Amino acid sequence: MEQRGNKKVGFFTMNASVFVQLLQTMQHNNYTYPTDYGIATYEEFDWMTVMRPGISCIRQDSRRIETDAAKLLKKKLETKEGGVPTTHIIPTTLIIRDSF
Repeated sequence: MEQRGNKKVGFFTMNASVFVQLLQTMQHNNYTYPTDYGIATYEEFDWMTVMRPGISCIRQDSRRIETDAAKLLKKKLETKEGGVPTTHIIPTTLIIRDSF
């Protein structure tokens, strides 16, 4: 992996499955984070706090996302209305650990 000056590549994965596959691939090629690259992902899992260095992530309320989506779907099915598209914002938290 080529570095340019003091800059390095950073990866942000969208789920744990891709995250683990990326870690395995990088380890197979003898790259280590955060020395050779930075890494973070969506979701926070308990094991991220015990890995060293710790893994940065975006903490999201998956339960609330699931519940809100189910309520919206139920309402749409019950009313059978197309409705106007709406945006629902569910807060997230950026958790910075030492993976960069």
